Amino acid sequence: MLKHKLLRFRKDDQACEDCGVCSTIIRCPGEGTCIGCGSCYWTCPYRAFNKTSEISEKDVNIFINSKRFKVPKEITIKEALILAQ
Repeated sequence: MLKHKLLRFRKDDQACEDCGVCSTIIRCPGEGTCIGCGSCYWTCPYRAFNKTSEISEKDVNIFINSKRFKVPKEITIKEALILAQ
């Protein structure tokens, strides 16, 4: 398994004012499926999201020009392409 530090964002329920920006405007999939894009963090008018990090637990295979690369699961396409270099 590849060890890779993943950037994640977690909502601070006490700071959240339930304005709906993260669920209706940017369509954040939710904390359980966070890919670390930061959209919630940068658009929240109440700064109710905090940056965190975690270590990836699972790998997936991606194919680029018929060549296989193993990358951490739940990262962005950009991160996967950088790791595959």
